[in-house]
Amino acid sequence: MDTAARSTPPALRPWQRLAVRLAAVFVLVTLVTVGVVGALVHQRQSREVEDTVGTQLLNIARVSALLVDPAAHAEAARAGRADAAGYRRVIRALKTIRDETLLTTPMRTLTASFTRTVSRTTGHC
Repeated sequence: MDTAARSTPPALRPWQRLAVRLAAVFVLVTLVTVGVVGALVHQRQSREVEDTVGTQLLNIARVSALLVDPAAHAEAARAGRADAAGYRRVIRALKTIRDETLLTTPMRTLTASFTRTVSRTTGHC
C-alpha cells in the first residue's frame, strides 16, 4: 500500500498546469492584437475624418466666396440694422450657402472693426 500512495504525484497548483498557462498566453496575445488593431483603425479613421471635414470646410469657403457680395456685406456692417438692404442680401446668400452645403447649423459672418478690437456679427441665418 505504501507504493500506491507514493506513486500519485501531489496536485499541481493552477499556475503550474499546462492548460492554464496556454489559456493565459492566448488571452494575452488576443488582448495585445486587439489593442494594436484598434490603435491602427483609430489612426486611419482620424485621418479620414480630418480629410472629410477639411474638404467640407473648403467647399463652404469656396461657395461663400462666390455668393457673399463684399459690397453688401460692407453695407450691412455699416448700417448695423436688420432692416438694411445689404443685410437682407447677406442673409439670403447665407441661407443659400447653408442649403447648398447641407449645413444644419446657423452661419455667421464677421466684420473686422478697426475702431474696436472685437469683431461683431453681421449676418446670422
